Amino acid sequence: ENQKLRDLNDVLANQVAKLQKLKDGWMQLKNLSEGNVEKAKELLAKSNTKSKMDAVGIVTRLFRMYDAGKVFKLTQGQKEEFFVDLKQLFQNLPGFDIEKIKEIVGPGEMGHKKIR
Repeated sequence: ENQKLRDLNDVLANQVAKLQKLKDGWMQLKNLSEGNVEKAKELLAKSNTKSKMDAVGIVTRLFRMYDAGKVFKLTQGQKEEFFVDLKQLFQNLPGFDIEKIKEIVGPGEMGHKKIR
């Protein structure tokens, strides 16, 4: 019974920590936008664009690590290793789905154009 309560307390503590991060982010956005909704939308759009650009840069660097022959292609084996590292890097991000990515890339070799 005590273990069950400890486990539930841990779950609750994690949820509270996530809510605190959201609150902190909300307050920061509110301060930066000075309460202006349009300015807040603009700031969020810029942040989203920057995050996407950063992610593409990380994925490109990872791709280059596996592209040993510098031919801008990964073999099936290299691609599978690439996916393992990709999953480790991004699995905790909301909306990340390695299976969806594998479906988009398809079977066989993977060219560098599939990164975006």
